[in-house]
Amino acid sequence: MRISIAIIGLALFGMFALGACDNTQEQKGITIQGQVGDAANLNVAFERIPIGDDPVPIATAQVDGSGGFEISSDKKIEPGMYRLRFGAQGGDLVLEESDHHIVFESNSLNDLANLQYSVEGSEATNQLINTSQLAQQKNFTNVNEVAEFVDEIENTYVAIRFVSRALRNRPDVVNVHESLSQRLTQSHPGSKDAQNYADLVAQMKGNQAQQASQGQSGGGIRVGMEAPDIEMEGPEGEIYRLSDLRGNIVLLDFWAAWCRPCRIANPKVVEIYHQYKDEGFKVFNVSLDGLDSRTKARMSSQDEIDQQMAVQRQRWIDAIEQDGLDWPWHVSELKRWECEAAQTYGVRGIPRTYLIDRDGKIAAINPRAQTDLERELQKLL
Repeated sequence: MRISIAIIGLALFGMFALGACDNTQEQKGITIQGQVGDAANLNVAFERIPIGDDPVPIATAQVDGSGGFEISSDKKIEPGMYRLRFGAQGGDLVLEESDHHIVFESNSLNDLANLQYSVEGSEATNQLINTSQLAQQKNFTNVNEVAEFVDEIENTYVAIRFVSRALRNRPDVVNVHESLSQRLTQSHPGSKDAQNYADLVAQMKGNQAQQASQGQSGGGIRVGMEAPDIEMEGPEGEIYRLSDLRGNIVLLDFWAAWCRPCRIANPKVVEIYHQYKDEGFKVFNVSLDGLDSRTKARMSSQDEIDQQMAVQRQRWIDAIEQDGLDWPWHVSELKRWECEAAQTYGVRGIPRTYLIDRDGKIAAINPRAQTDLERELQKLL
């Protein structure tokens, strides 16, 4: 009897141990169940959003006819920014290693850009939603006030996003970003996000110093001045010049395939283009995709650089097609922020747009597609 009990005990222990192993295996990945009101039958993609780099696809699924979906991955969840993307619209998530089952609900796709959705199973994402809505509702003007508030945000990724939303690209916010970069390096030492963020902060500081030495903001571009010409290669190697569009009203649009706000704005730009193209409205896109010199320097060989450049070029071309940007004027040096045209125009963040009149002069700076672009355009027609 003692032997039988011992055997049974060992068997039960083995079953428990196996169950524990299976459970541990499951807990490495993530499952997201959701409902988005008007997303019926669309594809949904789950992506990792590295700091300063292109989205990394993790898993895809199909939304059912009522807007419900379930998407899962067995991969270990690394702390950081993630996104559920439905076409060009996406809902951001901040995930931690302990987040394994998420419930995501939104009334509509349009609500996603403003973080008007609910999430269960991710405390950091709820922090993201709350702080981002605060950033939209309150007009922050004092950097010190923002810095104090950021210190109270537990998750560093949430804090980084809050600063970006609350103070945009103001030059005096660099010190806040620098503090957050040090914080990210301490909490996630050796991570690619920490390294990329440190590089971005260094670039911000360099831009700030350059602006101070020039004694001006925005590259000196002002309403009423003649738009500096741009001559650059298109996707197939053809040369496009901004000056060739003289006589038309032109939206000069700095963007990138990796830039979520750019991709969100693109459908509205397409709509306005098709509505007014017969009246002489054109769009000239300058892409800030590609690799900068620092990224290239970290690569092991020229072959690796060439391969990654090919990937970057294809992502740019794919984004043009995916977003329906069906005009020919697309150019890029594939140098990211080191693009000569971006430096000439003083571009510090994207999307960045300039509306140019028929005489080739700057008529409006940074008209937003969703709000005032059409109004500014109608003034020139």
